[in-house]
Amino acid sequence: MKAVDAEGSISRAAKQCNISFRRAWSYLNSAEKNFGIKLLDRKKGGAGGGRSTLTPEARRLIEKFDLLSHDTGRYASKRFEDLFRR
Repeated sequence: MKAVDAEGSISRAAKQCNISFRRAWSYLNSAEKNFGIKLLDRKKGGAGGGRSTLTPEARRLIEKFDLLSHDTGRYASKRFEDLFRR
C-alpha cells in the first residue's frame, strides 16, 4: 500500500516491489476482503493510464501496522537481551 501511495499506480508499485501486477492486485483485493474495508480508490487506465490512491481507512491501517511493527521490534529486542545477554 505504501508503494501504491508513492507511485499512484498498482502497476508501478508492483514493479517497485518486484512482484507481478496480478499478484499485487490479488494481495490488495484479498486485504480489502479480509479487513472488510476499501483500501484503494481506483481509476481504470486508458490512454493516460490509471490512478490509485489510498483511502483514509488504508492510511489508518498503515499507521496501526507501523505502530505494531515498532512495538514488536522493541519487545523482541528486549526479550533477546533478557534471554541471551544475562
